This record gives sequence, structure tokens and C-alpha cells, in this order.
Amino acid sequence: MTTYNESKPHHALSYADGVAESTSDVILLIGRILLGWIFVRSGYGKLFDMGG
Repeated sequence: MTTYNESKPHHALSYADGVAESTSDVILLIGRILLGWIFVRSGYGKLFDMGG
């Protein structure tokens, strides 16, 4: 019978989890700012193009 040891995760996975956990808020913030910038840029052109 094989047992799974949860107390010692693989070293590469624990490092990747640590990096993902520490940078997730910053990455989400940057993504939200960039997505908002896309909407602002497209809306600005439509808003001030009164001839179109």
C-alpha cells in the first residue's frame, strides 16, 4: 500500500506556489489597469468623434 505524504511537497512546486502567491495581487492590478486602458482609449475616440 502506497501512502501520499502531504507534509513534504515537491520543491519546484512549493517555489512556484510561493511566487504565484506573492505576485498575484500585483499581476491582477496590472491586468485590470491595462484592461481599463483599452476601454478608455476606444471610448475616447468614439466620444469625441462627433462627425462619425
